Amino acid sequence: MGPDENSTAKTLYFKTEDHGYIQIPSNILPFLDIECNDEGACERALTIRSTNTFKINLRIKNSVKMSKKRFKKILMSKGLSRDDADFLCYTVRWLNGKVSYSDTYLNSIFLRPYVPCYEVFDYILTKGECAEWIATK
Repeated sequence: MGPDENSTAKTLYFKTEDHGYIQIPSNILPFLDIECNDEGACERALTIRSTNTFKINLRIKNSVKMSKKRFKKILMSKGLSRDDADFLCYTVRWLNGKVSYSDTYLNSIFLRPYVPCYEVFDYILTKGECAEWIATK
């Protein structure tokens, strides 16, 4: 658990090197496959709000699909305007399947509190160009 002691919901936090905490947002949990070495220790730590450590393995699920609407809402929650989010959605669609919404989310937006539009745009175009270059070889 993390620093919020008034919360009743189970929440996961990453502990940083400077002894701070970063909360794992609940909207990314469907993308994660969480595997714990000791399930009992994991449940006890979450139940009693302990700061004890335990080892878990996080893997990103590859089979999760993301819609344009969800991608756009995530972009707006990260600080982008509606027009910028529309433009990025249009750019992904314009590349005709060379890059996906979920791929863009996991590689350029995942676990970042704020994302500049130009970084996401750069990722989309770079990934699209790489896919086109590989297809022509």
